[in-house]
Amino acid sequence: MARLPTHFIIDRKKFYLKYWTQEQANKVQCDGEFDTDNAVITINKDLKPKDKLITVIHEFLHFLVWYNGLKLSDKSEEKYVDLFSTQLIGILLNPKNKDLKNLIIKILKDN
Repeated sequence: MARLPTHFIIDRKKFYLKYWTQEQANKVQCDGEFDTDNAVITINKDLKPKDKLITVIHEFLHFLVWYNGLKLSDKSEEKYVDLFSTQLIGILLNPKNKDLKNLIIKILKDN
């Protein structure tokens, strides 16, 4: 299993990732959230790998909306973030898109 990161960097600024257990996620009734006040992403660490990946991408997209100052209603933002995260992972995990997946992996390894 891949090690869970504690932070990520954009423009030399550190942003933090935190993790919930399934029990904690059940209490807040979601598998991830982006806290705009503290710029912290929290993810349910007990999800299945595919669901964890979708949730990570979903919350990163919320982060990018916030970070870039995009003005979307909460409803529109959630709709787009959910659509893009789910479809992006669907494309990358589709066995028919193996060449695309391999290209992305190669680029990531080379950098």
